[in-house]
Amino acid sequence: MSSSLKGELLRLLREDEEFRLAVMGLIGYADLKSSVDRLVEAVNELTKLAKAHEERLARLESAVEELTKIVKAHEERLAKLEERMTNVEDRLSRIEAAIEELTKIVKAHEERLAKVEDRLTRLETVVEKLANAVSVHSMRLDSFDRRLMALGARWGVESEEAFRNAMKGIVEGYSRRCQGE
Repeated sequence: MSSSLKGELLRLLREDEEFRLAVMGLIGYADLKSSVDRLVEAVNELTKLAKAHEERLARLESAVEELTKIVKAHEERLAKLEERMTNVEDRLSRIEAAIEELTKIVKAHEERLAKVEDRLTRLETVVEKLANAVSVHSMRLDSFDRRLMALGARWGVESEEAFRNAMKGIVEGYSRRCQGE
């Protein structure tokens, strides 16, 4: 194409609006412009969506940070609680061991107490028998005292040897009676 024809075409495109619109229609400018407009709208929509997603992502990142802090705090609390639980379990084990030892001691005391109760029962029986024997001996001593007084009144204090022999006989008789029981 010649340069004069090119110049003339460019001049007409600049100056003649009708010619310009006809050329645009021929080359499909309207379709192209509507496609570009649709693309611009789509880009604008995508930009809005990206902005909304960016805001949502920022909120989610903030929530994740907050949840991370909470999880970390829970982990610390859980570690402390686990440590306390371990301490309680240790104390419980020591208490159980002490209870077991005390149970053994109580059983030993119960056995000793049963033996002491048995000995006490036997001693009470012996004391009762001794009390009965003392009572019998007390009655015999009273009887002996009365006889001795009767002898002293009968023989008088003059016959000391006779008194001694009589006493010897009484004591021997009394001794035989006590042994017989």
